[in-house]
Amino acid sequence: MGNYLITGACGGMGTALCRALTAAGDRVWGLDRAEPKGDCPWHSIQADLTHPAALAAAAERVRQEAMIFRLLEYRSSAPSAF
Repeated sequence: MGNYLITGACGGMGTALCRALTAAGDRVWGLDRAEPKGDCPWHSIQADLTHPAALAAAAERVRQEAMIFRLLEYRSSAPSAF
């Protein structure tokens, strides 16, 4: 399972890429200025990358969410004490 950050996730190519990666079992964060329309199987982040504060906030959100997933994966793969 890979982790991907796709910019332009609400455009035609971005949406197709996000859908293909999530269908393959990968974890995807889709970044776009617009909100996704319809079904969105990826982690959607709405931000305008031309604004430094928005870029920093988006990067921090991905970092925190990815860390949570890594911890959950570690816990599920750790040997049981029982």
